[in-house]
Amino acid sequence: MESAGADVTCPVCGKAVGLEVTTCPYCGAEFEEGEVEEIIEEQVVSVPAAAPSGHVFDRRVFGIALIILGIVGTQISIQLDWYYQWVPPIGENLLLFALLGIAVLVAGFGAFLALKRRAQAGREVTVFVRSLSLAIFIVGLVALALFLAWDPVNEAIAANQTAAGAVFFVIFLGGLILMVLGRRAPTVPGAPS
Repeated sequence: MESAGADVTCPVCGKAVGLEVTTCPYCGAEFEEGEVEEIIEEQVVSVPAAAPSGHVFDRRVFGIALIILGIVGTQISIQLDWYYQWVPPIGENLLLFALLGIAVLVAGFGAFLALKRRAQAGREVTVFVRSLSLAIFIVGLVALALFLAWDPVNEAIAANQTAAGAVFFVIFLGGLILMVLGRRAPTVPGAPS
């Protein structure tokens, strides 16, 4: 093994860690001595490790999705009269709105795949940008579901704008909490949370 002062790149967060450590001080990923030796061999043979990649189970992904949904839902609830005046009725334009949800879905998934290819090519991709693309995909799924079930959602918002706005604001706050927790938690399966 190399000298005690040498560093290797953590395979999870991409930051330099000492050879003697068993837990990454930045992301909390745990590895055994044999794994560190494998990392050294892999880094000597291959291109430098790509930036960490967010994945669908990362708390930040759901945090960003909830923040987006919370902001949009709160604005619709608060400004319902403006919304009814300027946005075409969903019931009469269901196909258009369904296509909008599908477009958001495809855009999020396409961005995620493009970022994945970029990371595989050895170019830098931040976790936030990767998480944002997955969050947009999730927002597209939720938007599509809301558009398809618009009648009960519309009636609930129209019946009590204040309560609907409060629910969406709580969704927004939940997203912020998940963002903070996701930033601190390691994204390694089986790693302590």
